[in-house]
Amino acid sequence: MISSSIATSILPAASEAFAINNSFLLQRYVEESYKYGLFFIVPMSLGIAIFSREILGLLFFAHPEYMNGFSALSILVLGMAFYSIYSISASIVQGIGNPKIPLYLLIF
Repeated sequence: MISSSIATSILPAASEAFAINNSFLLQRYVEESYKYGLFFIVPMSLGIAIFSREILGLLFFAHPEYMNGFSALSILVLGMAFYSIYSISASIVQGIGNPKIPLYLLIF
């Protein structure tokens, strides 16, 4: 949710900075988007990965058999952290006029 919000807002900003050929502004937008993205993504992902058993216990207290999925949740949340970084990166690359590169990276 946070990474998609950052990716949505960085796309027109990166496109404008690239269109007016202002590399300083483009670099600033990229640095700020990664900084704010990682500021939220890394702690949330690590927190969910570390406390996955407790989180599943809170959500599915009536069905204790679902508690066995805590290791899958830990792995999946780390994968989503990398996908969040990809989402921000893809939006930046699309903003500077290369929409095929994120497509090829996602297929790979």
